[in-house]
Amino acid sequence: MIKLNRIGDKLGLAGAVGMLLAIGMAANQMIAESSVTGATDRANRSQRVADAALAAHLDLRKMQLTARDIRLARTFAEVEKSTADLQRLKAAGMKAVDDALATAERPEVREHLQNTRSLLDRYTAGVEELAKAQNTLLVQTNKRIGPTPG
Repeated sequence: MIKLNRIGDKLGLAGAVGMLLAIGMAANQMIAESSVTGATDRANRSQRVADAALAAHLDLRKMQLTARDIRLARTFAEVEKSTADLQRLKAAGMKAVDDALATAERPEVREHLQNTRSLLDRYTAGVEELAKAQNTLLVQTNKRIGPTPG
């Protein structure tokens, strides 16, 4: 067994132990920092997906209001304007869903977003059919009323 009788030996051993502790603390700090960085990246990615999904939801609500405008339209111009608004909102909603799809990593989230995308397509197609029906209704109404005296 080594005897630590001299003060220099004791100081050297204390310094070596201190150096080992400092190296251990630095390694622990690097490991913890990389873990925190990974968690922050995942949280940022999740926030971007949530923001894009919220934007898509907002566009869908605007599309629902546009569908209401189509149902209440009294002229062909109103129907055409609302249909153009619908196409613009569909493009914005699809872009938001595509942004979320590009950011999402988990398969179940990606599957849900794909489903949302297809539902958005189907809803738009339904509203476009509604616009055609509204135009047909306006034609029939104009036939019943007849030409306006002028």
